Amino acid sequence: MIENDEAVYLSPGNTCLEIARNIRNKKLTVVTNDIMIGAALKDCAGIKVIITGGDLIHSTGTLVGEFALNTLKNIFINKAFIGVKGIHFESGFTVNSHEEVRVFQEIKRISNEIIVVADYTKFNRTAFAKLGDITMARKIITNKQIPDEYKKFFFENNIKLYTAYEFK
Repeated sequence: MIENDEAVYLSPGNTCLEIARNIRNKKLTVVTNDIMIGAALKDCAGIKVIITGGDLIHSTGTLVGEFALNTLKNIFINKAFIGVKGIHFESGFTVNSHEEVRVFQEIKRISNEIIVVADYTKFNRTAFAKLGDITMARKIITNKQIPDEYKKFFFENNIKLYTAYEFK
C-alpha cells in the first residue's frame, strides 16, 4: 500500500511499528509521533523521518500536545496509518487518550487517505476516547480472525478489508 516518494503518517503503537519495520527499503517520508517508530527507521537512508516532538506520554512513547500539532500544520500526507485500541459498532474507532484524538484530527485534515490498522483483539472493544465512526476509514488492515459480523459490515459498506499474513 505504500509507494516510493509518498509521505505517510504512522501513528503510535505496535502495529504501526511493524509497518515501519517492513518499509525499510522504500524511498519516502514518514511522519510519526511515536519515538519507537522514529528509532526503528533511524538507519534507513531512503526514508526521511519527521518526529513531531511534543509532550511525551511515558507509558507509550507517544508525543502529543501543541508542539506535535504545530509540526503537522502546513504539511500534507498521502496515507495515514492509524492504530486503534478499540473497534465497536456503537463507539466506532477509539484510542486511550483525548490527546491522541487531537493529533488524529490534524492528521485527518492533512491526509488524502486514512487506513485503520488493528489486530483482531481490538474488535468489540471500546477504549477511552473516540476517533470517529466505524465508517470513518475506507480501508482496514487486520488479521483474519476478526468477528464475522464486522467482515459483513465492512463488505456491505464498501470498506476494504485487508488481512495480514501471519508467520508462525
